[in-house]
Amino acid sequence: MRPLNFYSGVFCITSATLMLQLIQTRMLSVVVWYHLAFFVISMAMLGLTAGAVWVYLKGSRFTAKTLSYDLANFSTAFALSAVIGLALQVTLVPTSRFAFTTVVIWLELALVIAAPFFFSGVVVSLALTRSPFPIGRVYGIDLIGAAVGCFGVLVLLNEFNGPTAILCSAALVSLGAVLFANSGVGAAPTAQPAFLVRILGWHRA
Repeated sequence: MRPLNFYSGVFCITSATLMLQLIQTRMLSVVVWYHLAFFVISMAMLGLTAGAVWVYLKGSRFTAKTLSYDLANFSTAFALSAVIGLALQVTLVPTSRFAFTTVVIWLELALVIAAPFFFSGVVVSLALTRSPFPIGRVYGIDLIGAAVGCFGVLVLLNEFNGPTAILCSAALVSLGAVLFANSGVGAAPTAQPAFLVRILGWHRA
């Protein structure tokens, strides 16, 4: 096992999670209405909680034997959902006029904001509950990553616009996925297709 890779992956994910949340609050409060910052926070908390609950309900599915594999996969899903969500978000025009299309727009906006945080919730929950490393140390890295993310977003928004900053946070999540994949905690599940195992370089559990 490579603990440094694992801890670095946790740091990247939690840091990017806080950056994404703060960037979204900034974007919506400026582009649409200021009070939508609270909407973003609500959707982020919903996504994180839903991801943690899903891990709990699928308890027997996730074990330390496939932890690196699962963390890398869900971190990749986190990064992709952030990028795809951004592409969809810039096409939406939220309004306060009551109509069926308005309801659809708001539901779509809620979904694209919450989706990345769902995968973040899955990753953080697995890292805290399935890793063989001391939970206090993992949680400490979690908190440090979140704190650095709060300061990192200031640097991003001073240098880039909102959408570009989201892409930068997605790149940080992708780095976390690579670090998790090389942390050596477990192997690919036996149900994984042989050709995909070879492509990804995994060893069957």
